[in-house]
Amino acid sequence: MYNKYVRFAFTLLFGLCIPFWVSPQESSLPQNYMMEKHGISEPFFCDLGDPIEEIACISWDSALGAMHRLNENNLNFTLDQHFPLFYALNSANMIQQLVSYPNQILYQEKLGFTNNINDNTICLIRNHGRCGNHQSIFGEIMDFAGILSRNASIYMQSNGQRFNHAANEVFIDNHWIFIDTTNGAIWRHIEKRFGYLSLQEIISLPEDLKTKLINRNDLWTMVNLLLIENGIQNVNQFDYANSATQILGVITDGEGTITFSPNTDLGFQHIPNYVGTNNGTNTGITMRWDVPDHGQNLNLRLDVAGVGGCSSNGPILLDEAGNKYPLQEGSNRITVPNGGSFNVKMDQDEICYIVFNNIALLD
Repeated sequence: MYNKYVRFAFTLLFGLCIPFWVSPQESSLPQNYMMEKHGISEPFFCDLGDPIEEIACISWDSALGAMHRLNENNLNFTLDQHFPLFYALNSANMIQQLVSYPNQILYQEKLGFTNNINDNTICLIRNHGRCGNHQSIFGEIMDFAGILSRNASIYMQSNGQRFNHAANEVFIDNHWIFIDTTNGAIWRHIEKRFGYLSLQEIISLPEDLKTKLINRNDLWTMVNLLLIENGIQNVNQFDYANSATQILGVITDGEGTITFSPNTDLGFQHIPNYVGTNNGTNTGITMRWDVPDHGQNLNLRLDVAGVGGCSSNGPILLDEAGNKYPLQEGSNRITVPNGGSFNVKMDQDEICYIVFNNIALLD
């Protein structure tokens, strides 16, 4: 963690019998990235074989330069709060430009170039990718600096369309801060100088008390706004902050609840089609089944495509009240509370998930 670099030095020069202070502001800052991480004796420019670490190196030194500039003017900026924030902002801006979504549209959709979009190193080398690549690369770069971060995946519905978005949150000064790399934005409370917002705060804050910050002048934002202004698309890239948007779920590091309405024609379009997880350390996806104005219970047909793990208890849905609903591969009929939430994970360390082909309302 970057905190290990925080030092307060006091040196007494016995030979001269003169007390000598090392500046607290100066000594509290880490060194140049190559000195700090690779143990070289003098500052060295970022020229690394790993393209992800190279972004980390450049962002580290940019944040360090910003802190030096602030300290020269005796401004009250702290290492714990502002160095990681500057590092994260610089990283996000570099990723957005180097792993460009407009490039991805041209190279793959229009020119037919092939690429393994799941390989982040290839995306950096070929300079194109999408929000999922931005999310995972950003997380790797935060790891280089020891800054706690997590993936934040948002599932939404607006104007009759369903869509999702991948971004990140970083934990700085005991608070989660949402960073939307693809759209070049972080958010702050308009009444607070450094009131940067988490995703949940952005979703819940009234429209008149929030504003987008950094850096709305990028190409991708311009393209999307021009399309919307000309009526070519209905989905705004910032719809997760629009009070008219229905947030179906926020999944952080693979864990959270998705709301699914079985009576819609959209099915599982742009949302996960499973409950549980293939990760033994969390409960993964919980699914909430909700049909407005339908009554207290739902009669459902669950078409199970497959089951993973679940070796201890088998594929058994479990609601928040502890009620169990055994399932099998193929067609299942169950009656559940309307608005109830269901998972399949009973043992915390066990991998267990159920994948659905379809969930249909029977009456």
